[in-house]
Amino acid sequence: MNFSKILLVLALALVVHQGANAQAGVDCVGGVSIIAPGNLSTLSVCQGDGLPNVIRFRTSKLPTPFGYVVVNQNNTIVYQSTNNNINFEVLAPGTYQVYAFSFIGQMINQVGQQLGEAQLATVCYELTINFITVQNTTPDGGSVSTASGASSQFACPGDGNSDLIQFNTTSASPSYVYLITDENNVIIEVVQGNSFDFENSPQGTYRVWGLSFVGTLLAAPGQNAATAQLATQCFGLSDNFIEVELDSADGGTVSLTNGETAVSVCTGGGPSQLNFQASTTSGAPYVFLLTDENNIVLQVVNGNSLDFNAFPSGTSRIWGLSYTGNLSVGVGDNAATAVLSNGCYDLSSNFIEALKQNIDGGTVSTIDNATSVDFCFNENPSAAIVAVTSSVSPNYYYVLTDTENVIIGAFASGDLDLSNLAPGSYRIWGLAITGTFLAEAGDDADLVVLADECYELSSNFIDVKISKTLGGILKLDDGTDAAAICSGDGQPDVLTINTAGYEGDNYIFVFTDENNVILGVSTDPSPDFDNNTGDAVRVWGLAYNGTITAQVGDDADEVTLVDGCYDLSSNFIAVTRNFVDGGTVAIDGGATSAVVCSEDAGTGVLNFTFDSQSPASYGFVLTDPNNMILAFPSDNSTDFGELSPGVYRIWGFSYTGNIAVNVGDNAGSTPLSDECYELSANIIEVRVEANDGGILSTTDGEELVYTCPGDGNPDVIDFASTGSSSANYIYVITNEINTIVAVTSQAFFDFETLAPGNSRV
Repeated sequence: MNFSKILLVLALALVVHQGANAQAGVDCVGGVSIIAPGNLSTLSVCQGDGLPNVIRFRTSKLPTPFGYVVVNQNNTIVYQSTNNNINFEVLAPGTYQVYAFSFIGQMINQVGQQLGEAQLATVCYELTINFITVQNTTPDGGSVSTASGASSQFACPGDGNSDLIQFNTTSASPSYVYLITDENNVIIEVVQGNSFDFENSPQGTYRVWGLSFVGTLLAAPGQNAATAQLATQCFGLSDNFIEVELDSADGGTVSLTNGETAVSVCTGGGPSQLNFQASTTSGAPYVFLLTDENNIVLQVVNGNSLDFNAFPSGTSRIWGLSYTGNLSVGVGDNAATAVLSNGCYDLSSNFIEALKQNIDGGTVSTIDNATSVDFCFNENPSAAIVAVTSSVSPNYYYVLTDTENVIIGAFASGDLDLSNLAPGSYRIWGLAITGTFLAEAGDDADLVVLADECYELSSNFIDVKISKTLGGILKLDDGTDAAAICSGDGQPDVLTINTAGYEGDNYIFVFTDENNVILGVSTDPSPDFDNNTGDAVRVWGLAYNGTITAQVGDDADEVTLVDGCYDLSSNFIAVTRNFVDGGTVAIDGGATSAVVCSEDAGTGVLNFTFDSQSPASYGFVLTDPNNMILAFPSDNSTDFGELSPGVYRIWGFSYTGNIAVNVGDNAGSTPLSDECYELSANIIEVRVEANDGGILSTTDGEELVYTCPGDGNPDVIDFASTGSSSANYIYVITNEINTIVAVTSQAFFDFETLAPGNSRV
C-alpha cells in the first residue's frame, strides 16, 4: 500500500485555511507549534566533544507531512530534513533557530537559502508559529592571567592590607567562573567574578583556573578540578593556571657563597666580582641592596652577584631585601629609613661588608722603552739581561710565560736572566699584587689565581724572541763547492745549490765578489749565471730572522746584514764566470765582403778586425760556404790570392781554454774550445776569382782577318773565346804597339770605324 499517496489524498481532502504560500485551491496546515523536549524554548548542546548531540522535535499537529529547517543568526538555512531527530554535532558552534513546516508536494528548499525568501515545497508549505533556539556551544576555558598579564603573583596575607588579585581570560564563553585550588587541584573557592582577595587566606601556594561550562554548574569546594564533573553538560578548564604564593616577607640573613660576611674586593685585577646568597623562610621576591657605610643605596642588585670595578674604593654593605608588591627603593635612598616597597618588605638582619682596594698592573717595557726584543743564541748563547720598568705598586713581580701564557717563572727583580731558555717566543708580564704570590711554573696565567688577595697583570707584555740561526753548508749537485761557467754565451748556466744543517725562519743566497762585496741576493736555489759578466762570484747562504738591511755594494764582512739574528753559511760556492763575446768582424776599413783574384800571391792579403767586449782569447777561422773549417788564420790576416777560385767565410770567435777543433770540422756544430767560446755575430765573405783570358779567334776559327776600311761598308768581325772561367769578359782592341783604341763587351766589332792600319783584338 502506498501511504504517501493516501496521505496526499487526505491532505487535499481536508478543509483548512488558505496559506499565503499555497497554490490556488490547495492549503497547508497553519497555526502549528514546534515543541522541544521538556517544552523548553531554548536548549544548549555541547559541541566538539565527539558525542552525538541529537534533539528530537515534534509538532502540535500532524495532518500533513512536516519538514524541519535550522537557520543561523543571519536567517540562512544551514540544515533541512523531514526527520525530526537533528544531530547538532555536525553543525559549527553557534546559536541556531529550528522551525518545522507543513508542506504538500516536494520539499525543494536548499542549504544556503534565506528563510522567508526560499520556496520550501512545490505545492504549499506553512512554517510553525514559533521556533526553538539551540545554543551549539564549545566550552573554551581559554588561558588566564593576572590583570598585568602575569602567570604568577605573590601576596602577603594577614597584614591588614587587601590582597585583591584581578583575573583575565582569553575565553569568550558566556558562562565562565574561576576556581581557586590548592597545588593538588582541590577546589577551595568558586569565584563568580573576575577577582579574589587573598588577605584572609592561609599561607601557601594556590592555583586560579578558568572554567567555561554549559548547563548547570556543579563545581564545589572539595572537588578535584582535574577529575570532577564540573557542570551538568559540557565544560572546559583553562589551559593554564595563575600561581599565587601567599607568604610573609622575611629578609633573613645574607653571606657570600663561602659563608663569609666580610671580604676585600679587588678592582683592576683579581676577584672583583662577589657572589652572595640569602637565607630566608619566605618565598617572596628577594633583591640585594648595595649601600655605603651610611646605608645610602648605591645600587639595587637584581641578581646574586656584583662586579665592583664600577664603584669607587672604600667600604660598602650588601643587604638582603624580601618584599611583596612593587619596589619603591632607589639609588640615594636610606635603606634603613625609606619605604622600600608598596607591599610588605623586610631587610636582612645583617649585611656583607666589602672593602674595595684598587690595584694597578701598569705597563711594562725595557729600559729603552721597547716592548719587543730579539736575542740571538747561536752556537754559544750568552746571558741576556732585561731591565723592566712599570707602574709603582706595593708588591710587583715579573712573570715569564710562553705565547700561550703558561708560566715559566716569576721574578721579584726586573733583571731577568734568559740565557737558559731554548730558542722560541716568550712574554714578560708585570704583576701587581697584595698578599702572597701563589702561581707556579706550568700554571696558565689566564686561568689560575695568581695571589691570595688582589692582583692585576700589566696591560701589555714584552714580546721576547730568542732565535738560533745557522747558515749551514752549501754544496752543488756534484758534491763540490766550485764551478766554472760560460756566461754571456746565451746558453743557460744554472747551478743548483743544496743547503744542509741550517736553522732560521728565513733563508736566502747572497752573491759577492772575491772581496765579499755584495752583488745581489736571491731566494732561488737554482740561479742562472749566464746573464752575469765579470770574474769570480761567491754564493753564500744566509739564515736569518728579521729584515734584510744590507744593500748591494756593502761589504758582507763589515756591515750588519739583518736587523735581527742571522748567520752566513760556513762555506761559499765559488763560481768562475768565463765571459766570452764573439762580437762582430770586418776587413780593415769596415767592409764585410771582398773579391780577390787568384794566382796573385802577395796581392790578395786581407786584414781582419773584431769588436769583442770579452777579455778572453780571440781567433779567426776560415771556412767554405758550408762552414767547413779550412784554416786558422794567424796574425789576423789571410792571403786569398793563394786560394782557388770560390767563396770563403771568415768567422771570429772568443774563447777560453784550448782550441778543440781541426781543419775539416764544422765550425757551426763542433765545439771550438774545451771551455767557453762564442762565434762572431757575422761573417766576412770573400770571393776568389780566376785570372784567365782564354784563347781568342773569329767565329770561323781564324786569327788573321783583312778588312777594307773607308769604303762605307761595315767591316764587322765576330769573336769567339774559349778556356776562360771568368764571370766578366770584355774585348780590348789595340794598334800595333798595343795602344787601346776601343773596348767592347760585345762578341763582335765594326772595324769600319777605325783608321786603316793593323789592329789587335
